[in-house]
Amino acid sequence: MTKKIKIKKPVAKVAAKKSVVKKPTPKTETKKTVKKPVIKNAPKSEPVDELDDELEDEAPEKETPKAETKKKGNAALEAKKAKTQQLKEENKSGKGHNGGPNFGGVSGEQLRNYIERIEKLEEDKKVLSEDIKEVLAESKANGFDNKIIRKIIQLRKMDAAEREELETLIDLYKHALGMIPSDSAEDEDEDETL
Repeated sequence: MTKKIKIKKPVAKVAAKKSVVKKPTPKTETKKTVKKPVIKNAPKSEPVDELDDELEDEAPEKETPKAETKKKGNAALEAKKAKTQQLKEENKSGKGHNGGPNFGGVSGEQLRNYIERIEKLEEDKKVLSEDIKEVLAESKANGFDNKIIRKIIQLRKMDAAEREELETLIDLYKHALGMIPSDSAEDEDEDETL
């Protein structure tokens, strides 16, 4: 005898899997901020203040309470224009900084001038060091010791007080090593001869 076994399908589980169908949600558009275009290599012939003047001329003025505050703002704008104009005149006349683009408070033309001056001084320094070598070679050819010459030059650059202090210290070391007889030994020798 064979019995048939019925396999029951779990109905609840199948229904649970098909349960939620996602409905498409309407997309809301977000307001995007528009950045003003920046012109990196714009000619500098027309400053921003002059462009502001053109825009102010095109807009009609209304007589409202805001007009009074706008007049105050215009006074500040006029002061700013005067300052800009003064800086332009200084740049043209050479009283201010030496023209060129101004990045982070450093004028390009000034920086270029400093670099050129330093390069010129470096070249002069090389020429002078070659001249010094020639003079030292000449002195050595005539029998002088270059180490002694350099030491004398170093001593001459010192202050008089500093030089005397160094010489005293050297004499003290020489006396301690017995390289120079002490003055007291000479005095004793003189006493014995008397």
